[in-house]
Amino acid sequence: MVDYVDTTDGAKVVVDTVDTDKSIQGVKLIIGEDGFDGGFVYSGNPLPVTGAFYQGTQPVSLASLPALAAGANVIGAVTQSGGPWSVSVSATVTTKETRTATTAITTVDDRDSPRAVILASNSNRLGATIFNDSTADLYLLLGSGANASTTNFSVKVAAGGYYEVPFNYTGAIDGVWGAAGSGNARVTEFTA
Repeated sequence: MVDYVDTTDGAKVVVDTVDTDKSIQGVKLIIGEDGFDGGFVYSGNPLPVTGAFYQGTQPVSLASLPALAAGANVIGAVTQSGGPWSVSVSATVTTKETRTATTAITTVDDRDSPRAVILASNSNRLGATIFNDSTADLYLLLGSGANASTTNFSVKVAAGGYYEVPFNYTGAIDGVWGAAGSGNARVTEFTA
């Protein structure tokens, strides 16, 4: 139902009722210059757009998209609603979450040697943890070719402390206890 509402300047405004007892103000666009009526804008008489556009094709980078979930991910046709533009990619991207397949637990006794290889280099390592259950502090050096000491170390693990090896670190880990103690370095290594 169409109704007219008076405005403060005496003009009439069209109000269209679309639901029972609910009135909304409707604004209809008319195509054309001032004084020329080219008709209302609707699907059969679309609003013309002219001028320079950014570009005809919008680039999409897979690097900017979120990570795909594990499993089969199919990328198919994408169509812009209301437009003739489409993108077709005929490929299936299969992703697999990497999970730990093997766990190795070792114990390095602080009484065997004041300095010890805590973990050898392992290209299959996904992660590792080191728990110092010795009564002395443990100094760890990440990297090969050097010996850990109380002055040359990457991290100090206090007696009773715990350390998680950085994600994706696969190199050797050398260790030395700062004083004579009793206990072990309890090492858990996760590999693929």
